[in-house]
Amino acid sequence: MPQVVVGLDIGATAIRMTRIEASLFRFQFLDFSEHPLPAQVDLPWEQLASSVLQVLFADRGIRAERIVASLPGRYVSTRLLRLPFSDRRRIEKTLPFELEGMIPQSLDEVVLDYQVLATDSQGSRILAICTEKKLLEAHLAMLRGAGADPYAVLPPFVALANLRREILLAGTEPCGIVDFGERETSLTVLEGGEFRFGRSWALGASTLTRALQESLQVPAARARDLKEKEAHLFPTLTPAGDSHPEWIANSLRRGLEPLLVGLRQSLMSVSRSWGIQIPRLFVCGRASCLQGLCDYLAQQLELEVSPLRLSGPVGGHPSFPASETPSAAVSVGLALHGVRDAAASKLNLRTGEYTYVSEREELKKQALSFGALAGVLILLLLVRFGLQYHLRSQEYARLSRSVDEIALELFPDLRSIQAGAQRTSAMTARLDQEKKQAALFAPLAPDAPSALDVLLEFTRAVPPEVKIDVREFALVEADKVRIEAETDSYNSAEQIKQNLLKSGLFQSADIAEAKDSVDQSSVRFTMTVQLSQRIF
Repeated sequence: MPQVVVGLDIGATAIRMTRIEASLFRFQFLDFSEHPLPAQVDLPWEQLASSVLQVLFADRGIRAERIVASLPGRYVSTRLLRLPFSDRRRIEKTLPFELEGMIPQSLDEVVLDYQVLATDSQGSRILAICTEKKLLEAHLAMLRGAGADPYAVLPPFVALANLRREILLAGTEPCGIVDFGERETSLTVLEGGEFRFGRSWALGASTLTRALQESLQVPAARARDLKEKEAHLFPTLTPAGDSHPEWIANSLRRGLEPLLVGLRQSLMSVSRSWGIQIPRLFVCGRASCLQGLCDYLAQQLELEVSPLRLSGPVGGHPSFPASETPSAAVSVGLALHGVRDAAASKLNLRTGEYTYVSEREELKKQALSFGALAGVLILLLLVRFGLQYHLRSQEYARLSRSVDEIALELFPDLRSIQAGAQRTSAMTARLDQEKKQAALFAPLAPDAPSALDVLLEFTRAVPPEVKIDVREFALVEADKVRIEAETDSYNSAEQIKQNLLKSGLFQSADIAEAKDSVDQSSVRFTMTVQLSQRIF
C-alpha cells in the first residue's frame, strides 16, 4: 500500500513541506507548500514553529505515514575522518575515541551518527555528524507536541545530498549544492552521485540584512525590503562610485565575505581529502534569489555557479512548482530520504535511545514482548510439570520397590508374580483375606465379645454326649447370630438353647425351624441368638 512521505524543512522564517507518495518500487510527487512563521511576534522560534506545525498536523490532519524533519545545521557538528580499516564493528568502537578530542562536548552529551563515504586498501573515509542530546530532545518534543513524530531527523546538508538524481550532470562530474537560508548556509558535495562532504555555517540572509541596516542606518524591515527588491551585487557603476545601489552592493559584499571564506576553506578541504576539484556549484534557498549572487560567487570562487534546477522524478513532475525550487530544495531532499533507494546516505540523528518507533511497531513490539513472556511462562510451567512428573515417577518407583520388598517378605510365594502393579494387587488381596480372618478373633470394641467368643460359648453349650454338625454360623446383625446345625434329637436342640441362655452372653435364643432329616436319623434346626452386647 502506498505511503505518504513528508519532508519537513523547519526554517527560521517558514516551514516548507514536500509530500511524496511512495510504494515498493516507485514514487511520485504530490505537492509542496510553504507556511510562514508569524512575524512581528515576540516569541521564541520554537514556539512559533510549534504553533504552525500544530495547525498543519493536529488541526488540518495532514496525512503522513513517514515524516523526515530537518534539524538546524547550526546545531550539528561535522567531522571528516580517515581510519586505517573498514570493518564496521571496529569503526563503531574506534570512532567515539577519535572524535573525543575534536568536539567541545563530552561524548555522553551528544548523539552521534556516521556514514562510510568510501573504502580502499588504505582504510575508510568517514563523515561523522553529532548534536547535543538536549537540543535533539527539545526539537523532538516540539515536533511530537504538534503531532509530527519524525522517522528521521537530518541537518540540511544531508537532505541536499538526496537531490543527486534531480540534478542534470555530465557523467560523474563533481558538484556542490549551497543552500543559502535565512540564518544558516549549508554545503553538500557530490561526486558521481555519491555523498562526499557536508557542513553548515551560522551565516545566512539575516547577516546581509544586518549589514545593510548598519551601513545605511535603516530599520531592519527597510533593510530586508532593499535586499529582496532593489539590491543587485553588480549595479550600474557611477564615476564617483557612491550611488545608492553601489552602497547597497558594497554592504552586501562585505556581509558575504565570511560566507565566501567558509566556502573556500570547505572546498579546499574536500579537494585535499578526495583529490578532486569542484568545478560547479548549484545555489538554492530563499536568499539565493539575491540578484547577481551566482555571478558574484562564480567570480570570487573561480568556478561555475548557477541556480539549482530540479528535473528528476520530483522536479520533472508536471505539478512541481519550478519557481519554488530555491525554497523547496531542502524539503524535497528530506522527503526523498524516506523513500526506498532514494537516499544518498543512511545518516539519521534519531539513533540509539532516540530511534523512532511507530505506534504500529510499538504495538508489535509489545505483542512480541508479551508473546515472548507468555512463551517463557509456558516453558517454565512445562519445566515445572516435567520436574514434578520426574520426581513423582522416582518416588513412585521407590515406593513400588519398597512395596515389592514388603510383599515378598510377607508372602514369599508371590515371587512368581510379576513385580509392580500385579504383585501389589495380589498382596492387597491376601491382606484383605487375612484381615477378614483376623476380624473373627478380635473384637472391634474393647468391651464387646468377638465372633470367636460367641463360637466358644456355643461350643460350651453343647452337652458332651450330644453330637452336633454346624452347617452355618453367621452374624446377621451386630447383635444377632444365626446358627444352622444338625443334631441327634429335638431335645438336644432344646438343651443347647437352654445352655446358651444360661451363659449370660445371650439375651434370647429362638429355634425358628426344626425338622427331621430324610432318613429320620437326625434333626436339622435353625436357631437365632440375640447377644446381650453388640459385636460391633
